[in-house]
Amino acid sequence: GDAAARLAGVRQRLMELLSDLALGLQVALTGENILYCFGGVALGTLIGDLEQRGLLQETLVVLATEFGRTPEIKEDRDGRDHYPKVFSGLLAGGGIKGGRAWGKSDKEGREVAEKPVTVPDFNATIAHAVGLPLGFVVHSPSDRPFKVADKGAPILELF
Repeated sequence: GDAAARLAGVRQRLMELLSDLALGLQVALTGENILYCFGGVALGTLIGDLEQRGLLQETLVVLATEFGRTPEIKEDRDGRDHYPKVFSGLLAGGGIKGGRAWGKSDKEGREVAEKPVTVPDFNATIAHAVGLPLGFVVHSPSDRPFKVADKGAPILELF
């Protein structure tokens, strides 16, 4: 749609680096697009629109959260607690091979059972996809230096 076309027309990379140490640091770089978006139907529409326009390979779409949720519902809290052990993320375009899953949880969703990915590895994979050097250092507002992916390594099998 029109909104997806406007987003796809942006010719600037914007990467938001989120970690416990560097919340909200932003690094703007020139080059292809990185779009952060949320939503089921909207996400599918965006990816389809980018593919139809021939822009998906040069655009990395990332869907991620800061935490998963506990497998069980807490009735006394009307929901589920934060759960950092197991959660999902999505990468599309930007050279990522589509149509497959990476990793697996146990039956209850409590532990990673296969192919664990750390947050630094996820960030390193994003950096690799957009051509950002893993040794690139950004500085927090208090001038603390942070590497883009800490000590993470990109998951090259995704490309």
